[in-house]
Amino acid sequence: MTLAEVIYNFNVVHFSELPEQMLINRVDSKYFFNKNIIEEILLMIKYDYSIVDYGNGLINDYYTKYYDTENMIFFNMHHNRKNNRLKVRQRTYVNSKLNYFEVKHKINKRTIKEREVIKNSEILTSLKPSIKSKLKDFEDKYFTEDIKLKKTLVTKFDRITLVNKEKDERVTIDFNLIFKTKSSSMEMNNLVVLELKQSKINRSSIAYKTLRERGVFPTNFSKYFVGISLLNKKVKLNNFKPIRLKLKKLNIGEFND
Repeated sequence: MTLAEVIYNFNVVHFSELPEQMLINRVDSKYFFNKNIIEEILLMIKYDYSIVDYGNGLINDYYTKYYDTENMIFFNMHHNRKNNRLKVRQRTYVNSKLNYFEVKHKINKRTIKEREVIKNSEILTSLKPSIKSKLKDFEDKYFTEDIKLKKTLVTKFDRITLVNKEKDERVTIDFNLIFKTKSSSMEMNNLVVLELKQSKINRSSIAYKTLRERGVFPTNFSKYFVGISLLNKKVKLNNFKPIRLKLKKLNIGEFND
């Protein structure tokens, strides 16, 4: 079966049926694998999860701009495995034309996400704040010196979102990834990034057990960290080596050593 055939056989739940602010404060378990097993994994969990309909199709397009300082402070927090770290981005839900300014705060393995709707450039009369004003607010709040944020990475991907029967666990499945910087880009069309999002770690989760059964295990993976590591040769890369080796082993992406 094709991916489209598999997902359209899932039970569908409308996003309005989900709890408000679902899992804004959560624990994430991240996985990545080659796209050639995505249909198999979905078929294994088909009867235990529903696919979320956000009103514009079951597969949604995401476009994300990440921001960092000149000396890449947020990237280096991740590379150095700091327990308290930040990620700043503008996320566009292409299908629904919604824009959000988002700050993801990772504290001792918990993810706390803050977000605010920002102005859509197509709606010139919008009273919503612009990305420039939100970046300025962030700079004033978090930096004592005159430090400015700049766009450092763009990602594009397709996403499927699943929710369990109890509606206390989400599974996001991202594929057809593209990473872009100002000077280069890389397509990772055979990479799948799966995130299991829970209020607390639950190893009895059907998705958790299914992935383990299939030989797919949790790993440290951040699209921002991986994209920058692949495309920016000026940053630290020591802690990227295990991910790079696994990507090569799984025949994901193209590498020139």
